[in-house]
Amino acid sequence: MNRKPTPQALLSLKLSALLLLLSACTQDELNDQPDPDCRTEIARCSDGFTCAELVSGMYVCVSDAPRGGAEAGAMGGAEAGAMGGAEAGAMGGAEAGSMGGAEAGAMGGAEATPPLDLSAGRYHTCAISGEGALSCWGRNNYGQVDAPEGVWRAVSAGQWHTCAINMAGALTCWGDDEFAQTSAPEGEWRAVSAGYYHTCAQDDAGAVTCWGLDDSGRLTPPDPQYTQVSVGWYHSCGVTMAGSVSCWGMNSEGQSSPPELSATQVASGGLFSCALDMSGEVTCWGADQYGETRAPTGPFSSIATGAEHACALSPEGVAQCWGRDDRLQTDVPEGLRFSQLALGLDHSCGVTVEGGVVCWGQDNHGQSAPPAPFTP
Repeated sequence: MNRKPTPQALLSLKLSALLLLLSACTQDELNDQPDPDCRTEIARCSDGFTCAELVSGMYVCVSDAPRGGAEAGAMGGAEAGAMGGAEAGAMGGAEAGSMGGAEAGAMGGAEATPPLDLSAGRYHTCAISGEGALSCWGRNNYGQVDAPEGVWRAVSAGQWHTCAINMAGALTCWGDDEFAQTSAPEGEWRAVSAGYYHTCAQDDAGAVTCWGLDDSGRLTPPDPQYTQVSVGWYHSCGVTMAGSVSCWGMNSEGQSSPPELSATQVASGGLFSCALDMSGEVTCWGADQYGETRAPTGPFSSIATGAEHACALSPEGVAQCWGRDDRLQTDVPEGLRFSQLALGLDHSCGVTVEGGVVCWGQDNHGQSAPPAPFTP
């Protein structure tokens, strides 16, 4: 569980970067790579290749051979592209942040690589660099920004705690543990989502395990498997294997009563939830005090929710936000296109297509001030 992955395995987590990397491979390398899914015996990787998971949920073989110049270790320049389609913004599984977001930062220069993941909590934000290093910033009243060393692939920032998954699939949580929300179970995990006082993680088979404060049924997912899960304040929602949305936990505002629809992604907010359907339209339900359930017309490729606001990305990377705006958390900076968004209590952050992290909204604890090397 403590094996250090190769840099190429790290970079394989990003679909667009992987496609560009494969285009640079020699014809012999391409011919040697079996078709997905490389976890199966019939398609297992040949010697010299690593079976790596993409953010899309696919498993493919990536060459272990080192490359020279700017490509050695980390991909540089144009190879740090933004993810397209449904994977722009929230990673199309449960692999991101509030499971609504992943990819951030700009390293600058020819050897720069964009981060692997981004997540916003109540008053703090975290990002994983292209090399797998984890950094958090913002309020630190419970040690939630004291990120451990290691090589990481996914992070989720909750209210006063944070959880991350390393490249071997092991899960580590830190920060407030009043209700055992940081007491992560052992195992190999694909994705994690941190809420206010509870956390849920998903394994490779899609099974979800939740821990922390156990009231209102928030630790008991009703379905055995999900394609993606998102944890909110006091409830959670997931996309079932059949494509429907299932929610559990507190339902005081109807946030756990989803409509019937076929979804590709779900995002749980404070007391509301949103889902992205197969046509790219967003449907939200639950509390609507600030218009947080009044989503604009799409099509969109991904969604993200905060406490009382939400945002969506168009296939071109244009962000639209709605809901509470007293801290300007829905005022998207003009002229920017994004590959992903991550929303906190009253701040928002996004990864520009150039690879930089830009945040807006409340910054009373520095949660909207990403440090180097994530600044544009």
